[in-house]
Amino acid sequence: MDSSGLLLHEEQLKECMSGIQKVSFSYKRAELALDHGDNSGRQHEHMAVAHHLSEPEPHKMAPCAPRSFPLSQDILYQILDNPDILQKGHLASAALVSRIWTAPAQSALYREVDCTSTYESRTSFDSLYDTMNAYPHLRPLLRSLCTPVYSNDEKVQQFMRLLPPHCLRQLLLDFQFNIDYPRVYLPLSFWQIPAVQTLSSLTVWYGIHNVQELATILVPTLVHLTLVFPGVEKDAFDGHYNYPIPPNLRHLTVEFSHTWIRPIYDLFIALSPQLESFTTDGPWYVNGDFHQWRDAAIARYGRGLKKLLLLGQDSERGRPWCPSPFLDELIKHTTRLEHLHVVECTYTGFLFKNLPPSLQVLEFTPDNHAIPFEEDLLDCLLHVKERKLSLSRICLHNDMCDGDGPRGEEEFARIADACAASGIEYIYDPYESW
Repeated sequence: MDSSGLLLHEEQLKECMSGIQKVSFSYKRAELALDHGDNSGRQHEHMAVAHHLSEPEPHKMAPCAPRSFPLSQDILYQILDNPDILQKGHLASAALVSRIWTAPAQSALYREVDCTSTYESRTSFDSLYDTMNAYPHLRPLLRSLCTPVYSNDEKVQQFMRLLPPHCLRQLLLDFQFNIDYPRVYLPLSFWQIPAVQTLSSLTVWYGIHNVQELATILVPTLVHLTLVFPGVEKDAFDGHYNYPIPPNLRHLTVEFSHTWIRPIYDLFIALSPQLESFTTDGPWYVNGDFHQWRDAAIARYGRGLKKLLLLGQDSERGRPWCPSPFLDELIKHTTRLEHLHVVECTYTGFLFKNLPPSLQVLEFTPDNHAIPFEEDLLDCLLHVKERKLSLSRICLHNDMCDGDGPRGEEEFARIADACAASGIEYIYDPYESW
């Protein structure tokens, strides 16, 4: 291609990608040799540089000129798909190298789009909408989308109708919640859009207000479901969940924000025969008469889980509304549990004395107390081999940014030493790294 042809191609791509400028991406490291002078041999120079990066060692090369072997498109897909090779922000430039680079670069550029990570999130989404509306060939490239949802937001619905089914796999809807604003809804028709009906992963922030809406979002192809509640209007969830469930839903994450919502645990119970992972923040340390029922439900219906993450903080040990040590009961019956994150009051020393052989990862988030039953934990760590346990990693997430709680890694030196003695990976994750 001569220089004039490349310039025409460049202008076309600039127009095609104009809508992506406001979208936020987060990828790492290095660019792939794109800063060369603008001349008639520009395309060949870029291809030669890119080819040089993939050349074998001299003694292994065939006796042919390097330019006889330009990078094939399948190799370009692998290169441009790798975030360790090329930053997301340089993919638009990569698409200008030559026509053969365009499709792989666009594929990587539009695969994951996040319109929620900037203050101009609405502008980001509008730009993306305009781009997809103008250039239909880009629509099947979108695999993951995070977008805000505002009151009476018809553009989100219009955008989803543009996308073909079976292409978008992950969708995060961030409903713009404020206690002074009216509720933000998406109508039933939104969940019937073909591109929504074929999602495998759905995250909904603050957009579910009652049991009927909960049933509506459970599209048949879901594998991962994450729900975040704002901590208000719990009375809207009176009743029980008695609706169909997606047959392949394997992973459920729920953040209650200190609000008890019984139908969510009804859903957990209904899913339990097929569920592989359950992540929840309880709610644990909230006044109410639901604790005994909730604890018994997790102990009974969590036995088949491979991954159980109990998240939370601000323990109030000794209060009547603390959770009971239901994990002690659960581990008596589990045979598949591989990954466990615990919170205070949900276990006793019995847990560490009877860890299931299948458990590989154990995590804690200490609050302003030391880890309860630490001596039993240390004994367990020092006798992993004798007990024929599979435990291979201990992780401590220290979320204390102020107060009198443990702040430094030195607070957990004995645990670190016990892990080292038994060949267990020890990870200390301080608050500052979050």
